[in-house]
Amino acid sequence: VVMTLLLLGVAIVGAWSVNGRHPDRAATTAAQPGGAEPFSEARLESLRKAGRPVFVYFTADWCLTCKVNEKAAIETDTTRAAFAAHNVAVLIGDWTNGDPVMGRFIEAHNRAGVPLYLYYGP
Repeated sequence: VVMTLLLLGVAIVGAWSVNGRHPDRAATTAAQPGGAEPFSEARLESLRKAGRPVFVYFTADWCLTCKVNEKAAIETDTTRAAFAAHNVAVLIGDWTNGDPVMGRFIEAHNRAGVPLYLYYGP
């Protein structure tokens, strides 16, 4: 019982420290990392028609796995440089508040939730 409570406490503190926000607070699109844009199906379609490679990732402030993946692999200088070198557009789908349109898009890719990572070649 003590070990379970300890692990639960570590998970809660870890989630809080990684995302730095309370899970019920509204997400903002102002803080898009490295020139990324908010996801929309229209923007994705526009970029694909223009022949640009696109990396789309769906995340949520309450998703610990999402936040760890972002800090460890996506929002790194190496990844940003690779995306820039290959002109890859980055779209972020913030599913913090459970947007139903995004939810249907996620479900269309055989997923029930986040994280979801998609790459569309040029």
